[in-house]
Amino acid sequence: MDSVKSEPAPKTDPIGTPGGLILGFDPGLSITGYGIIRVKNQQPELVEAGIL
Repeated sequence: MDSVKSEPAPKTDPIGTPGGLILGFDPGLSITGYGIIRVKNQQPELVEAGIL
């Protein structure tokens, strides 16, 4: 059996990305929620949250 060398995938850090937006969903059983945060100077800031 041959061995295969692999390198780990590069880690991504959205919090470290200046000026990034992150969209998240919460798929509940009867209601789906969402949230949008903006990352500024490595600090998260709520933009909007609600239900669909």
